[in-house]
Amino acid sequence: MSILHSVVLPDGTTATRTSEKRSYSHVILLGPETKASVLDRENRLLGQMRSTWDHAQKMIGYAEDGGEFVLNEHGHLLATGLPTTDDYRGIGWVDRNGKFLGMEGDAYAEQVINWFKTRFNSSNVEAQEAKIRMIEAGPDLIGNWSAVSWAGRWDLAQKGIVRYRTQGREIRIAEAVRTVR
Repeated sequence: MSILHSVVLPDGTTATRTSEKRSYSHVILLGPETKASVLDRENRLLGQMRSTWDHAQKMIGYAEDGGEFVLNEHGHLLATGLPTTDDYRGIGWVDRNGKFLGMEGDAYAEQVINWFKTRFNSSNVEAQEAKIRMIEAGPDLIGNWSAVSWAGRWDLAQKGIVRYRTQGREIRIAEAVRTVR
């Protein structure tokens, strides 16, 4: 025996969930995001991208000028002539056990430069700026209604909405319709 649970969302679409053993009576619905909350999130991301881009440009210049990089005891790549905050993981010269694979001289510097240019390029920043312009020109509400959590009791649904309150979206609790199949 399986139980089909369904709810009609405020935008007219239907959300369903099937369960063999559990029975759900209520659903937490999350509305579309407001333009302001989306723009806030995307602008924070743009700021981080610009900061990373500026830092990558500094590191590329350092490598092109013959700067040296070393691996510290944690497997992080450090520029020897720069402050220790210039710290990178995952460049690909360390195996899964943290053992340095090694690279010498010009090949090493070229690899560092290519990694920074590939990973951090201006097109990422430009794409984010274009995304923000598109959001600014768009509607005030972004996205659709969705059923984010199902609960077996009203009080459990009320407890569940706490985790969604900070998302800048309308939250509702709706009753689920149960159909035994």
